[in-house]
Amino acid sequence: MRSPLRLASLIALPAMFLVPLAADDPTITRQQADDILNELRQIRQLLEKQAKQAPAQQAALEQPTRASVNLEGANSMGSKDAALTLVEFTDYQCPFCQRFHLNTFNDIKKNYIDTGKVRFYSRDLPLDFHGNALRAAQAARCAGDQGQFWQMRDAMGTNADKLELDNLVKYAQDLKLDVAAFRACVKAKNTRARFRRMSPKPYASAPPERRVL
Repeated sequence: MRSPLRLASLIALPAMFLVPLAADDPTITRQQADDILNELRQIRQLLEKQAKQAPAQQAALEQPTRASVNLEGANSMGSKDAALTLVEFTDYQCPFCQRFHLNTFNDIKKNYIDTGKVRFYSRDLPLDFHGNALRAAQAARCAGDQGQFWQMRDAMGTNADKLELDNLVKYAQDLKLDVAAFRACVKAKNTRARFRRMSPKPYASAPPERRVL
């Protein structure tokens, strides 16, 4: 397992080449490239901070670790008998999560989830420097209360730069949710409390990820 400081150095490499590559790649705009560069810089700062705070743990980080994940309350799709379980920890405002949603998720769903090979869980991991991420995570839960979690996840994953409350309400209208109940749920204090209980760490300081169990 690489140390946080080494990971920070590796993260800097794609940032050096991302802008010139964006000019040759019609699938990515200059704004998207700038967003990804900014994300890389912030992730590098987090990793460097972790390296400074925990130097004594570096030796332990080199050892393989096994993780258990609490999936209670997490939304899932796919067969309960699937051989593999894939858990995503996502931030709806994260540009990397958006690229996964737009470029990869549908292929995974078609080839593995819908065929019974993989069971897919979605967990929230909003980063603390994304101002709309926590609200979006709450909106997904509130849409889930009306049976539309995955549809709201798709709307927000497609529009990661449009997660203000008015936009979330528009997505709820498009999904024909009870908009008044949805809005009240997103703004309710008990929704945030429920989110804290169900999430591994509501205000996270590490990049979202996908984990195979």
